Amino acid sequence: MDVVKINNHVKQSSGSTINVNNQVTQSRATIVGVVLLRLYMCYLVVNTHLGGTMMFEAEGLLYVFQAYHVPVFMLLSFVLCAKYFLEPTKEGIVKRILRCLIPFAFWGIVSFLLELVFYRMDFTTLLWQLFTGLPVNVSMWYLIILFWISILFWTIRLLTNRKVFLIVISALAVFSIISQYTGLNMLVFSNAPYNIQKSFGRVAEMLPLATLGILLALLVPFLSKLKKRFHVIIFISSGILLVLFLLLKWLFPSFDKFPGQDYNGLLLIVMSILLVATAYTNPLNFIENETFIKITKWVGKYTMGIYCIHIVLGLYLAWLFGALGWPSGTMLIVVVAYLLSYLISFLISLIPNKYVRMLVD
Repeated sequence: MDVVKINNHVKQSSGSTINVNNQVTQSRATIVGVVLLRLYMCYLVVNTHLGGTMMFEAEGLLYVFQAYHVPVFMLLSFVLCAKYFLEPTKEGIVKRILRCLIPFAFWGIVSFLLELVFYRMDFTTLLWQLFTGLPVNVSMWYLIILFWISILFWTIRLLTNRKVFLIVISALAVFSIISQYTGLNMLVFSNAPYNIQKSFGRVAEMLPLATLGILLALLVPFLSKLKKRFHVIIFISSGILLVLFLLLKWLFPSFDKFPGQDYNGLLLIVMSILLVATAYTNPLNFIENETFIKITKWVGKYTMGIYCIHIVLGLYLAWLFGALGWPSGTMLIVVVAYLLSYLISFLISLIPNKYVRMLVD
């Protein structure tokens, strides 16, 4: 995780850290609010694919941000990795490419082989999976779109200076939003095969989030220098706006709703920005207890592995639940799939190879 370092902090003899001027210290490599947001969004991803039936009424509160998991991940990805685009280096580009393509290819192939046990699939299915991220392990479309948007941004950056780069990608973001509202994006992919529609048709829906991620990253150093009271004000204000927009969506279900590839519209962009804002201004970011930070980092680790593993694992769990007479499609299978995916990711991470670790971390 990429963070902005602040040197103004002192160590107490107890091992905890006191912030000078009551600022957030980011000398550590963990921003608690961001870790918690990634953890929550990853759970919502698993629930999207494996859940659907609530076990108790209050559970619905847990899923109020269900529609924003992938957009938040896309936005965060470019916020945290903006330096690879603003000041690209050969090492940075290679690292980013490998972190996209290694898990994309590996988990796509593994998912195909594992699902052969349940479904009769041919080689064409594998080719579709490795080209679009669909239809076997449907989470993989995110990684291939992340890869192609990164390639696009690098191409523009290498041909322009920093200022022109920011202007060009912002213009692309505006154009992609217009293409969503005018129906141009849907028209372009209307006659394409379903896998291409649901994968590459989402480029126009992810592009504004990627662009805003880079632009928001420019604000992080300024945010880090603000005192705690300003973080609290932003945190509360963002929370209030989130509630108001949720209320608006509840009162007017068709508000900002139009044909797309599941992640279209300005409301989705605004909600994703507000969620990320609450992460960066979360009061928990000011806690400097090292034990708390280590536990948070440990619990929020391996979201990549969970994201890549849970769908195929859920297929086997659904079969097992059925054999045991347990209800499927509920929070129970979601939690079990999440924990087992975490465990598998942890075991894979023990292999002393940096490329293997890219599969899960």
